[in-house]
Amino acid sequence: MKRSTHILIVFLTMIFCAQFVLAQTGNHSGDFERELNRLQEKIQQASQLARLFPHSQLSEIVQSARKQYQLAKQAYLQGRLIKARSHLKLGFGILTRVYRALRNNPFLKAKFKEALDSKIQEAEMIVSRSQNPEAGKLLNRARYYRQRAYQFANFNQPELAYKHYLLAIFFADNAMNAVRGETTDNIANLDRYFENSKSLLLQAGDLLKENFNSTARDILRHAEFNFRQARRLYEEHRPRLAMQKLQVVNRLLYRVLDLLEKRPGAMTERLESDIAVVEESISELRARVNDSNDPAIQRLYERLVFLTAAAKQKYQAQNTLAARQQLRIANRLLLQIQRRLDHTSDLSGSRIREQLQTARFMLEALKRNALADPVYQQLLALLENNLKTAESAQKEGQSRQALQHLKIFNSLALKLDQMRTAQEKQTKTIEQVQKNLNRLKEMVENPPAEVDANGLQTIKYRNAKKLYQIANEAFEKENYHLCWKITKMALILLTQ
Repeated sequence: MKRSTHILIVFLTMIFCAQFVLAQTGNHSGDFERELNRLQEKIQQASQLARLFPHSQLSEIVQSARKQYQLAKQAYLQGRLIKARSHLKLGFGILTRVYRALRNNPFLKAKFKEALDSKIQEAEMIVSRSQNPEAGKLLNRARYYRQRAYQFANFNQPELAYKHYLLAIFFADNAMNAVRGETTDNIANLDRYFENSKSLLLQAGDLLKENFNSTARDILRHAEFNFRQARRLYEEHRPRLAMQKLQVVNRLLYRVLDLLEKRPGAMTERLESDIAVVEESISELRARVNDSNDPAIQRLYERLVFLTAAAKQKYQAQNTLAARQQLRIANRLLLQIQRRLDHTSDLSGSRIREQLQTARFMLEALKRNALADPVYQQLLALLENNLKTAESAQKEGQSRQALQHLKIFNSLALKLDQMRTAQEKQTKTIEQVQKNLNRLKEMVENPPAEVDANGLQTIKYRNAKKLYQIANEAFEKENYHLCWKITKMALILLTQ
């Protein structure tokens, strides 16, 4: 009897152990799948960032991370979990280089700000001409997320800055679409709208993690369901229906954000979020402050820690006004410390060599896309001269002088890139003016057969022909804006 009881106990123990191991494996698998999905989302975001700077090395870095993601997924499907985790870790590690490049490169940071400001200004110009209240509301959201993007960029947190950059762009685009209505251009950019809607879904999900607003959660689930339907329609090659579904998704997400912002605790939570951002920056700065061995920086850092703790204490005591005031001073101190640390670290040999390498790559990119304009070529030569001087100074151990020339190089490089971009936009505009003018010429020279000698159509074509002559003269005198206006007037006359 004892023997059979002993065997039964052993048998039950083995079953329990097996079930425990399976449960643990299942848990680990679930965790790994979530991390794998997170890596994929981060790669998608980094890929969008890389497209902002087409002549940089960011695309190559993103491609390396994507390869690690694919290897991790492959190893996981083969049941090789340790190898899969190794590739996963490498993928996340590679992606940090994308944001490090943005953090350390003033040229890229300036381009980042320029692209965001340009998009918001475009939206402001279009929305200001309309009386569309929805467009105005979307534009205000775009401005809010732009401000958050700047804030995170100033705190040297490029990943969070870019996340908010995407949201600002998303709302600016949708503000313009609200004025324009649905166009075929929207359909052509459907991939980008899917990416933007996905980013907004993730953002709304993050905001709801610590929130118990059941209505907002239900709306978010409905938005996720519609997003999956939109993806299915897109895969079935039904883009217009997919776009309509995406618009439903976006409206649902706006409703989620409205519920979160209008509830009593919204402003308080925003303050809590701002405090958390500063605390995270303090944590990241600690090692750099200790390495600097600069008593002045260390005193500023201690003051920053004290002010942030005081702001948090005031917030917890529900004295939000005092907390906001303390935090405002803490933010100024934080920027001051970062500037000092950046100045100190700029003098390190490895940092200068890294900046020189980036500058050399930027110069080659500007050369590859150079304008034929003699002024541009002269500026390009000046740019190269500053870089060569910086490289020589670094070789001779004159770090400060190398940095001075690098700063001039970065400033000039940005101006040259702006000059090239402006020229490209002007060329594109001239081509469009020429295209419309040619279309008008074709119409006035080949009137339809039904035009009679005394009818309204004849009068229209006679006036259109005169308008064409005036528009053509304006084009020859390089008054493209006038040419565009007169051509458009003639085309409307003929087509209405």
